[in-house]
Amino acid sequence: MSKEIDSKETLCLIKELGELNARCNLIRENLRKIEPFDECMDWDATGVYTGCTVNDGSLYDSRGELLSNDGRCMDEEIPYFVNQYTGYCEDDYHGTMFIKVDDENTFVAIEYWC
Repeated sequence: MSKEIDSKETLCLIKELGELNARCNLIRENLRKIEPFDECMDWDATGVYTGCTVNDGSLYDSRGELLSNDGRCMDEEIPYFVNQYTGYCEDDYHGTMFIKVDDENTFVAIEYWC
């Protein structure tokens, strides 16, 4: 069952979406100047995970579900876990980086592809 259309509310939501997308694009362009975002890859922030735990080199969400078992990049200046996969011809790759953004074990998921 669809909601009755309120054109004023709809236009406000469309404007807000446009402003948010413009802000996201500006942030994305600024991040392209920083490693590891400066490589030949496209990417998108796809989620925020709070209350994560790291146990035996693996990253788990707040419910205890495995997010990644590859923490080899946690000693980098921008610390992250990564799940990376290679394409069929091994000349392309894609995956998800889980970047630690604070001391409260909050991670932002970044899906990427090249």
